[in-house]
Amino acid sequence: MARMLLEDPSSEERILSDWESLLPQTLQEWGVNGDHIAAFSDGYRNASLIRDRHAWTYRNQLYGGIYEAVRSCTYPWYVASSKAPHRVSSLMSSLLGIEMEPSSPRLFAGLIPPEEEKSEALRTISQRPLVRSSGARIHFIDDRLETLKAVRKASDLHDVQLYLADWGYNTEEERQAAAKYPGIRVITLPQCCELLKWGIIMEVDDGCEPSQAEVIAGTKAGAPDTQTTPRHIPQSLEEVNNGQILGFGADLAEDHPGYRDQSYKDRRMAIANIARRHRVGDPIPRLEYTPEELRVWGIVLHELRNLYDDGACAEFLRCLPLFDFREDVVPQLEDLSQILRRETGWQIRPVAGLLHPRDFLNGLAFQTFHSTQYMRHPSKPNYTPEPDVCHELLGHVPMLADPAFCDMVHSIGVASLCADDSQIWHLTKIYWYTVEFGVVQEGDEMKAFGAGILSSYGEMKHMRSGNAEFVPFDPNAKQPKMSYKDGYQKRYFVLKSFEDGAQKLREYCSKITPPDIMARFLNKATPSYSDESQIRAGQL
Repeated sequence: MARMLLEDPSSEERILSDWESLLPQTLQEWGVNGDHIAAFSDGYRNASLIRDRHAWTYRNQLYGGIYEAVRSCTYPWYVASSKAPHRVSSLMSSLLGIEMEPSSPRLFAGLIPPEEEKSEALRTISQRPLVRSSGARIHFIDDRLETLKAVRKASDLHDVQLYLADWGYNTEEERQAAAKYPGIRVITLPQCCELLKWGIIMEVDDGCEPSQAEVIAGTKAGAPDTQTTPRHIPQSLEEVNNGQILGFGADLAEDHPGYRDQSYKDRRMAIANIARRHRVGDPIPRLEYTPEELRVWGIVLHELRNLYDDGACAEFLRCLPLFDFREDVVPQLEDLSQILRRETGWQIRPVAGLLHPRDFLNGLAFQTFHSTQYMRHPSKPNYTPEPDVCHELLGHVPMLADPAFCDMVHSIGVASLCADDSQIWHLTKIYWYTVEFGVVQEGDEMKAFGAGILSSYGEMKHMRSGNAEFVPFDPNAKQPKMSYKDGYQKRYFVLKSFEDGAQKLREYCSKITPPDIMARFLNKATPSYSDESQIRAGQL
């Protein structure tokens, strides 16, 4: 192709559109055998690898944004390649600065070459025990439409999410055809980077820089166009999926404190499986926490209690005694859920890990909080890279016993029911900057109500250090990028009161939610909770 372009620089479009027919014709004209060229190229590459591996890997460059996306990835990920394990390991080290041993269970190397049969490679990946046990979703990006069509026709690969890369070897006509083909979506490079970071897709308007793009959560390849097909609105909690886990659970990234602790990972797997088996209407299974887990819980509770009087909001301090937290007992979700039902009508539902944003927010509409049950790694009791039982119980649960706070959170959930994908992402950020990291003004002081602050010794001290910015909360404003890997929050959003926050969120909700849904979920009296089955089923 390079030689053809050198001979005729204006022929790029013709070469790309007619490549399959032009290649054998051109090789014949040149008197060259294609197999010989391939063998020569492979031999030269392999010799270069042996002679100077570092020089060879240095010549490989990542597409723009990929490095940052992978380094800030929010969930565990895997590497699949037809290349030999040692080559993939070298590339990971030189290009990404990530040390991945050739024997790593996250490295699926030596697969059937892509040019042979990618469907077979995808089958191999999907059957790996680590993928099957974790429920990981496979996203397959390729630059050849025919390859994607072949995968889509495979009945056993319908769960694979398919994307045509618009920066690869394809034409505008092929991209237009892919956009209309069921089960295939055209993806841009900035969208690919967001997929790597969050497991979501970013829509970029024409002419916009990636930093100006609106981000869309939960887009599935092959799903109907959300602008033309009405989205199904869950009618009860049973219809809210709690199985779409974006990360964590039993599957840990290499920078997780427990990544190399197999007994800890096995324990996480067992707890995650208990959550997966739970059904709406059943009591939440009780866990027998180990002595090591009890020790971690006790350390976290002891250190945070010393900060609550000065840093936590009045509502949190009022509700905390309701739960009688003790340092020698990890509370059971079922017991806490019973207290919440009595106080505010809310309930807890167990979940295996970090839940998909749409499903998590939809659960809030049914006054249900999805909670993990596993404990952070004992080597770092004051740190967790994910939501764990300490974060859920000490950060979230007490605030869910306050009616005014619950009204505000409920509004976020109701707004999510009819939200399109871009609105879901906006609501996710609203949730992040209020329920996770929000503060409320009490007189001249800022007090924490966000779970990310209330469950973190360091974040609590940072919030009160005077080194952070405090910004009035506005749900209509463009929300900044979320991050929990960049250290403590640089800014906190401030509510005048929970009643004021709920009012603002109801107004925002009314802009994106049909009046009948508003009337059904928000503009009605609090439902009766005398019927236990009605409570547990989440019927409204």
